[in-house]
Amino acid sequence: MSGDVPTQLELAAGVALDEVSCAERESAREISDASFAADVDSFEVTAASLAVAMHEVDAEGADLPVSLNERLTTMGRAWAAGEAADRASTEPIPFPAQPSVSTGRGWVLPLAAALIGLVIGGLVLRPAEPAPLTASALIQSGAIELPWTAGPDPENLGAGVGGVVVWDQQASRGVMVFEGLAPNNPEESVYQLWIFDATRPAGDLPQFGDDLLSQRPIDGGVFSIPAGVDRIEIPIDPKLPVGQAAAFAVTVEPPGGVVVSRRERIPVLALVGS
Repeated sequence: MSGDVPTQLELAAGVALDEVSCAERESAREISDASFAADVDSFEVTAASLAVAMHEVDAEGADLPVSLNERLTTMGRAWAAGEAADRASTEPIPFPAQPSVSTGRGWVLPLAAALIGLVIGGLVLRPAEPAPLTASALIQSGAIELPWTAGPDPENLGAGVGGVVVWDQQASRGVMVFEGLAPNNPEESVYQLWIFDATRPAGDLPQFGDDLLSQRPIDGGVFSIPAGVDRIEIPIDPKLPVGQAAAFAVTVEPPGGVVVSRRERIPVLALVGS
């Protein structure tokens, strides 16, 4: 950092990045304010997050400053051991004896500006969490609804089961809605969804029967039904791209599910166009 005298916040950002001059380093040594130490810690955590994000577009994959990497490692170990650092401490912040040598990293200046902007603006860098997929949202977007019907199961688990499969053919995503499906003990058995794709070989499946049972479907995910739950929504998790779903079938399988189902128990199924 050079030019005008930096503010305390700018100085904290420079310390976190290990990009300060000798004079600025001496100024930082003289500051024992607890808020300055907290600012440095905050900048370091944010710098690490930004560096990781920017690494995706940095062809050379620049490394973090050594001092920053060491401090982050120490903070992580302290957190894991339940020894959170005392932000009220007035002990001087340790700095390297010499400033780091510039390596021409293109991200240093933009990163320093971003650090200051984030703190001044009161922003917190967190990854965006996608909104949970729901049946109602899919229906509003034009997805189809396919009612569950009882399938060939010796124990007749599908009797009286309600609910639907909500499936978006364009986006190849969906949600299963179950009402009254018997709960299972995942240590004994699990439910597993299978998706029959009409675009696969011999996939013209107008009705559920021997032809459908002979096809190899796409694994749609393993799931369980907790005890005491009358209605539940479960996102579908296709393990392969689905061209055009023709049918959905739920089987009972050993714990963890299977790669190829013997289809001895199919409590419920849903057919497109039925």
